[in-house]
Amino acid sequence: MARRVVTIDIDSRSIRILQVRNNRVERWASSPLEPGVMSDGTVADVEALADQVRRLRRSSGISGGDMVASVTGMFSVARTLTLAPEDQDQIVTRAQEAVPGEELRLMWQTVRVKSSGVDVLVIGASEDQVDTQTEVLRAAGMPPKAMELKTLALARVVNGYDCIIINMEPTTLDVMLLIDRVPRVMRTIALPEVASDEERAGHVASAVEQTLTYYNAHHDRETKPEDLPLILVGGLAEDQPLRQMIEDRVDHPVERLAPTLDVPSHLPVAEYAVNMGLALRQAPQPEPTEDEPEPVSLRINLVPQRPSPFRLTPQRVGFLAGIAAGLAVAAALWQLNVTTADQITDIKAGIRAIDREMGELREDLSTLTQLEASIKDFSKLTEPWGRVTAARTAIEEILTEGITLTDVNVAGGNAQFSTISDTVDQAILFVEALRADGRFGDVPYDSPLPKVGATLDLALLKAE
Repeated sequence: MARRVVTIDIDSRSIRILQVRNNRVERWASSPLEPGVMSDGTVADVEALADQVRRLRRSSGISGGDMVASVTGMFSVARTLTLAPEDQDQIVTRAQEAVPGEELRLMWQTVRVKSSGVDVLVIGASEDQVDTQTEVLRAAGMPPKAMELKTLALARVVNGYDCIIINMEPTTLDVMLLIDRVPRVMRTIALPEVASDEERAGHVASAVEQTLTYYNAHHDRETKPEDLPLILVGGLAEDQPLRQMIEDRVDHPVERLAPTLDVPSHLPVAEYAVNMGLALRQAPQPEPTEDEPEPVSLRINLVPQRPSPFRLTPQRVGFLAGIAAGLAVAAALWQLNVTTADQITDIKAGIRAIDREMGELREDLSTLTQLEASIKDFSKLTEPWGRVTAARTAIEEILTEGITLTDVNVAGGNAQFSTISDTVDQAILFVEALRADGRFGDVPYDSPLPKVGATLDLALLKAE
């Protein structure tokens, strides 16, 4: 995980952000939500929440890096299907049957291939939840590179450790059952707005029992998972009276999360469990081992991906080929149905015209193919230095309040840019931020002016 990763986790009461580089937690911060921002587990005021996220990031000093965000599992559905070898070509149909709903964004991933079949994780995410979360982060100047359900992040943070993990938030419980490194049950349960410790402990015990009952009813196993440890995480996980009540009510050993990231001793690990799971999404793929020839890697991204409009698709090629084939058939039929010499002459002229049209179609197809190759070659040539959009994104990520980007000029390995500030004090603070970042070289600023000019080293941007 060489590149800096910034993760954000929002629940009904608070915001948590965490910064990781080289598998080490560098910074973290949290803030309680202001009244009226959330209502019934959904965002009620996008602009207010975006403004609070923006202010928390600035006050914490967290900047730059890939943004990975969580989204609540409320109103979403997750299922893990085990398909026999003869049913593998029915993944789409089976996924649609397992997670019905027109307003759900249906996605799936094959998480393990075995001789007996495949395990497929299917997620139906709420379109409204994903779109609203994306809108909030973009308004805050932090567009997400990836977004996933909190339960999926929890499955990753335990590093394949078979367990039941429960994320205790003020108004929800995220429950995840991990068996043989594969998520078997993932669900989010709504809680009353105000609940006592006894009521909350009762909800946790009930969620554990229901989860195991569901799993046992759908899996024919000789060994049942009754003896699995229970790991409690979330903002309420370190409430000692609550933990004791849960231990008294469940027949499972209650354990603490042991993170795989390098974390400072004073980091509240349980509270930032979802953030750490999101950060591990950017970690390298696990290497195969003798015990695990095909390691499980969970990487479903709920952020919509936009395909390139210039891509040479099979549909476009098929369309051109269909026209050519139709013209050829027409020419053959025409030739078979003539009898006189004059008609044959006319037919030959028509065939020559058809040949010319087919030649033009071949040229069009060749042009499309060359365009596709040119686009790929251009991408390879420009990749070492990044694109203008990448440079602009890196610059905009460090902009502070009152600073406006006026122009960006990319030449060679550098991106030169200028900004204008509302006040000189804001310009001075921005210059200090540029110099502290380390990617902008020597930032000249000899006299106090609202205009600031600097240079971004694109080689450093690529190295991240």
